[in-house]
Amino acid sequence: MDAYQSSFFSSLFLTVAVETAVLLILVRRLFRNKKGRPTTPLIIASGILASSLTLPYVWFVLPQLVHNYQLYALASESFAAIAEAPALALVMRIRIKDAFFLSLVCNLASFLVGMLIL
Repeated sequence: MDAYQSSFFSSLFLTVAVETAVLLILVRRLFRNKKGRPTTPLIIASGILASSLTLPYVWFVLPQLVHNYQLYALASESFAAIAEAPALALVMRIRIKDAFFLSLVCNLASFLVGMLIL
């Protein structure tokens, strides 16, 4: 395994941890008094699934297509937020609008944490 692949797995772990934690906090707050609020295990599973589905594309596909870092950052975060929203909506059985908001905030949080670490 080369250094890039090794970094991918470290980033996957960090991304899943940050985004799932943020998702858990947000869903508990935003759906606090709503009937049919997603359960904690469902929220955790949704966070793991969503991040795991998109990060390989962000790491291995988009860098082949976009060579400018700023454009890459914008494209990858936009892609992740848009692609993860349907997965969150489907698994947690929430409105797509709510799922998109959650996805956007979770991806922004993991991006900022990644920037702080780098």
